[in-house]
Amino acid sequence: MATKISFEEKLEKIKENIEKLENEETSLDESIKIYETCQKLIADAEKTLNEADGKVRKIIEKLGNIEISELNEG
Repeated sequence: MATKISFEEKLEKIKENIEKLENEETSLDESIKIYETCQKLIADAEKTLNEADGKVRKIIEKLGNIEISELNEG
């Protein structure tokens, strides 16, 4: 069973992988594997952000004191 990692850990792994991709000694095959890993991490991080956005929107709607459009402006 895969261990769930935090959003921050996903970002750190993405940064580490970008550094590996920037290394001229990384082979093409390894670069492709790293790229695929990054794409999965990015998709998972985006899903986490979308879930958090949904939770925040529900809280705001429940409280009724802030309009959601205000969040999009900032």
